[in-house]
Amino acid sequence: MEQLHGNNEGLSMTFNVVPEVLQEVRERVRRLLADRKDEDMLDAALVIVTELLSNVYMHAGGCAELSIVPRWEVDQAEIVVSDQSEAKPVLQPCDEDASSGRGMALIDALADRWWVVPNPAGKELHVVVAAGIRHGDGASVGTLGCSA
Repeated sequence: MEQLHGNNEGLSMTFNVVPEVLQEVRERVRRLLADRKDEDMLDAALVIVTELLSNVYMHAGGCAELSIVPRWEVDQAEIVVSDQSEAKPVLQPCDEDASSGRGMALIDALADRWWVVPNPAGKELHVVVAAGIRHGDGASVGTLGCSA
């Protein structure tokens, strides 16, 4: 990890995205959110972080920034991943025969909302995940665009 800042107020990391670092990143996210006692929120956040960073690795390469800002007063957290690509993620129906391409559908299903903000170095993808029932527009995991 090149840079790391974290406490109960949030987490901020800048690093080269390589598969070997994902487990350490997931562990730091787990420690930040674990004391909230909401396993659904924690699980969703871990999957979202993994998918976002996998997308950076596959499509943008290089360096990324991950920030997680908990908003405990409303039982949610905002996950932000910045990368050096200007290409926006595409939410597409999943293809049952495809070996990839389901990441944004999974994120859409788990998140309350998400959006992309362009910046001079590339883009930021913001994802809000909340405790309790999901309010996002996503369908159930595994069914978006696929036959049930």
